[in-house]
Amino acid sequence: MRVAGLGLLLACAISAVSCGRGGAGGTSSCLYTFASGPGDQPPADATSCREWKGASDQVAARQQDCDSAAGPADGGITVHSMFSEGPCPVANIAGGCRDTVGGITYTDWYYGPNLPAVEVAAACAEEGASFVPAP
Repeated sequence: MRVAGLGLLLACAISAVSCGRGGAGGTSSCLYTFASGPGDQPPADATSCREWKGASDQVAARQQDCDSAAGPADGGITVHSMFSEGPCPVANIAGGCRDTVGGITYTDWYYGPNLPAVEVAAACAEEGASFVPAP
């Protein structure tokens, strides 16, 4: 699946994410995996992960929005999500797209050993976000 498709699916899955104002604070994240077909289990590795920095007063809202993103999505895809009060995992990151909304900076990280960073960079440009290379 192309990164642009993942970006669109991720955007649809987390459209309710709270981006309210808040003070500086820690890092939290929501890890997403996608399964196709009924009864399929999500892959062991991450597909994408949204990581927020700052506004620690928004952690509860982020967790609720992350939890609510799980479930069936368009095209028979099932979204699995897992919230963490820490950063996204770094193994197999191909790159990320960073943006700031309402004073809160977030990075959407994309994973895959066969996902070229140039595809992630192109998806970031389409979204109007800044490309961030893998750490």
